[in-house]
Amino acid sequence: MYELKEVTLKNKHYEKKRLVINFDDPQYNILAEFLMSDSCLLSEEISRAFKLVSSGEKVELSGNRCHVEIKQTETCISDLFSDNEAISYPSLKLTTEEFKRYINIWKEALTQFNDQ
Repeated sequence: MYELKEVTLKNKHYEKKRLVINFDDPQYNILAEFLMSDSCLLSEEISRAFKLVSSGEKVELSGNRCHVEIKQTETCISDLFSDNEAISYPSLKLTTEEFKRYINIWKEALTQFNDQ
């Protein structure tokens, strides 16, 4: 369903390795963008959000690329670039458990990548 891979970004004599995630299903492109661009930025807020939604509250978070609405059973990720059809992705609804699972997969993969 997804692939984690290392890519090398080059600019003249400068190189930087990055971890990327790609999903087989293009509907999940916005989730990939969230994981790669906003999840680290919002790490603490996401942890608090999972605690709050377990008691029935709704939490909304916004990062550089995505807006996330987390409820007890459902999470919706939408693209903040939705005004620009050329670079935006459609919104995605998934279960909060699935969202949490992908957050944990990405965190673990990033930790292993950074420890290399």
